[in-house]
Amino acid sequence: MLRIALSLFALLWASISFSAEVSSSAVLKYAEVHGGRAALEKYFSCEGTGFNGYLKVASGSKQWLDVAVRLLASSDACYSEGLHDAVAKALYASPSTVLPLVDSSSMLKASQICLPFLSDEEPHKQHLAYLKRLEERLSRVTDRASQSGKAKCIGEIHAMRKML
Repeated sequence: MLRIALSLFALLWASISFSAEVSSSAVLKYAEVHGGRAALEKYFSCEGTGFNGYLKVASGSKQWLDVAVRLLASSDACYSEGLHDAVAKALYASPSTVLPLVDSSSMLKASQICLPFLSDEEPHKQHLAYLKRLEERLSRVTDRASQSGKAKCIGEIHAMRKML
């Protein structure tokens, strides 16, 4: 039993160490050499195992958002949903970085990247509070490049409020 526990600990530690070492440029280079689909399979697991590139994208880092934009072209169902959700989460973390991406391509529509997945299983009050905080954050964005995306995302927020 102790042997199994130590093995699991070693595996977890290796996974954490591996995660810390992966950079956005390494993922882009891997995609360049092996293709976008291979990079998605390696760094963006649909099963929630291994390195989780979605968390890196959700951080709002411009470099990781560039990864998401590049890989969306190679993505399908699971990967697209995960990338869209991660970009939507990044909107809260870094609005000025995400807003210029809104409607910049067919894979980055406001309806896809302005709001993260909101589960029906969570209380509507929780969603309404999040929407309020997000709108307040967006309202403070003043740079010119973000204004179109800002207006579209605020429109998405208003539409979601009506649905809740």
